[in-house]
Amino acid sequence: MKGNIKGAIRNLIEKVILFLDGNIIEKRFGRHLGFFFYIFLLCSLFITWNLYVESRLVKVREQDKKISELTIECQQLELDLVGMDNLSRIDRMLSNWDSPVKTPETPPERIIVE
Repeated sequence: MKGNIKGAIRNLIEKVILFLDGNIIEKRFGRHLGFFFYIFLLCSLFITWNLYVESRLVKVREQDKKISELTIECQQLELDLVGMDNLSRIDRMLSNWDSPVKTPETPPERIIVE
């Protein structure tokens, strides 16, 4: 009985070693090895392409964010220029009418009331 158990364990260990050795895989799947390599290559290319596209999309989003910030800045500058143009136009109109009103040279002061 002991010899039978030892023989079964030894037989099992031999089968495990044979499986891990790769001979069984080579015998059964040897003719399909090229196909497995082809599938592996396709999967690796698919993953690489997805990572590349995702990195490009991240760059595009960053550029879109910068463009929106620059657009806001441009609109603000345009508003400032329009305001300056209005002030100069008012000054021209006042000088054409010979008005004594001039633009102040000092900024307005705040009056504190207690």
